[in-house]
Amino acid sequence: MDKIESIVALGIIVLILVVFFAVNISSDDIHLTNNIDNGYVRNVVADDVTGSYSVKDDSNSKLLLNEDGTYSLNLNICSGYLELKGVYELRDKNIYLINRTSYEDYENLRENEEFHFLVVDDNTIKLDENLECELQGTLFEK
Repeated sequence: MDKIESIVALGIIVLILVVFFAVNISSDDIHLTNNIDNGYVRNVVADDVTGSYSVKDDSNSKLLLNEDGTYSLNLNICSGYLELKGVYELRDKNIYLINRTSYEDYENLRENEEFHFLVVDDNTIKLDENLECELQGTLFEK
């Protein structure tokens, strides 16, 4: 009987150690994935990106990302500005403006269902495609 109790006690100790190390490893993984400075991919959350962004040399080109997941983009279309509205999604270090409208007069907007931005840092995002007179690589700053 003493042998069975010893085995059960040892099993409980091993189980406690496994749970303890599993919890610590999970916490470390979460910390590493949220640390952009060490080269790890950081998941962007709404608090990181909400706010108003504009192009440095064109203050009329603005992107407003709201806390409720909606956006408003005042886009330079060369002959003026076009205001686009909708919802956005965050995926890894990317912002996707979901476009539900087809703009037949504009080549880069026609049949383009997502406008893609890359989060550079806490205050800067970069357009990752051509959208009329806003070219790929254009920086939008808070």
